[in-house]
Amino acid sequence: MPYITFGTLLVYFIFLSTSVYCKSVEIPRSETVSLIEKSTSRVYPLFIKTPRSYSPNTDKTYPVIYLTDAPYAFQLASWATRFPMSSGAMKKAIIVGISYSKGE
Repeated sequence: MPYITFGTLLVYFIFLSTSVYCKSVEIPRSETVSLIEKSTSRVYPLFIKTPRSYSPNTDKTYPVIYLTDAPYAFQLASWATRFPMSSGAMKKAIIVGISYSKGE
């Protein structure tokens, strides 16, 4: 019968503890909207983040940055544009991430 070493148990408990305590990341001023394709009834989540100065009741316009593979790219783009937008090195923009359909 194989013996379980202390190192094996330690690695096991480290991975177990991190998976239990991992929380989903919340990105400020972002929301998820479902887009339903009429012909196939597929549901595509859209991840949308607005700049701090955004207000839907004004005539101010913003450029839009579109991303695919949103579960990966949206969080990355959100944090990568945070400092340049805040410092004025980049125009404030709306970020829209398009995800693959749910269930596929």
